[in-house]
Amino acid sequence: MLSNCVLGMTMENQAQTPLEKRLFAMYNREINDSHCRRCFEQDSKLKLRYGGKRRRCSPQSFFNLGKNLSASCPIRLAFVGKNSWIKPEGLKKYSKCGVIYDCGGMAREMWNDKSPYWRPVRSITEELKLTLDDVFITNFAKCNVYEVGSSSSRNITDWEYFRTCKDILEKEIQIVEATHVIFLTSDNYDSLTRGLKFGYQPSEIVDLTSDSCKKQILMKDETSKKDVCWWSRAFHKRGKPNLRLLRTRHPQGAPGQFEYEIVAWVKDTP
Repeated sequence: MLSNCVLGMTMENQAQTPLEKRLFAMYNREINDSHCRRCFEQDSKLKLRYGGKRRRCSPQSFFNLGKNLSASCPIRLAFVGKNSWIKPEGLKKYSKCGVIYDCGGMAREMWNDKSPYWRPVRSITEELKLTLDDVFITNFAKCNVYEVGSSSSRNITDWEYFRTCKDILEKEIQIVEATHVIFLTSDNYDSLTRGLKFGYQPSEIVDLTSDSCKKQILMKDETSKKDVCWWSRAFHKRGKPNLRLLRTRHPQGAPGQFEYEIVAWVKDTP
């Protein structure tokens, strides 16, 4: 049974928008319907591999759902990261919505942060004349797994967790009806990213070994360039374009013109 949070019956959640209700209903349905059984199996493997010194951080929702997102918006932009850095103790300030933590307010907390992730995301959004109320921000993996007992508490979330979350991510993008999805991830997950369909028909198959999956982007000095992973894909339904996907790198350490190239990609695609 879905929680009161999902059903919108508590005072705290009466203000949930229809999109929020649909997203949290989907999260709880997918997680409660044994969808995450593979994760629990993976937890057992990791426990053996790390001698029990690992800790899984419970599922986390999207980080932002713009209140202006609707089918009438010409650009419905979604940013997809790899997985969150929130540790178990950091989730204490967020409430649970059924079996998943509601982290929908994180982007507002971090929007003016100068970190290598949030600063570029904010810059890309603003260059497109959009605001935080116009974009969707989420992660591929909904859980984090940490190796404990060391000073660094190293994140050991691996490919299996991303594989388990693939269906949830596809449903998120379908629900918000994104027109442009930007993956700020890494090539470790391209075998999964390449197979995403979001309920549409992909226009082509991406050859990840091709040089066409790279783009030379100007460095800050504007005299030299750096190769960056860069491939895109179009999706359609009954011949009509519905969605464009761009897979590129994490912004940290990216060339100086990286953000401008992403902005140009969005502007140049229908």
